[in-house]
Amino acid sequence: MATIPASDLAAIEAYCERHSPPELVEQLRVESAVDGDAVILIESRVPSDPDARDSAWLEAEFARLRFDPATGLWALDWSDDTGTWHRYGPAAPGPVGSLLAAIDEDATDLFRG
Repeated sequence: MATIPASDLAAIEAYCERHSPPELVEQLRVESAVDGDAVILIESRVPSDPDARDSAWLEAEFARLRFDPATGLWALDWSDDTGTWHRYGPAAPGPVGSLLAAIDEDATDLFRG
């Protein structure tokens, strides 16, 4: 069972909603998926090829937030081209809100380039 605080999950869901513009929601969405003590942020898009529009949406995992129940802090990871996760060095573990802000700042262009 996940130990992620409900208030932190709500903050992540609000982040996803803010980054899913209502006028584009049928073409582009930011979603989240809980995986144990981690939450993965996913950018979902309809295929750009008109012939593939009826197929599944294209999904790109662009950030992973990992909760440490012992400290109550979150760590932030980014995914490379092979899908391997790496610790995001510019952001130290901290509250979920500060790490969501670090994703938006994205000084290194690692999250959504």
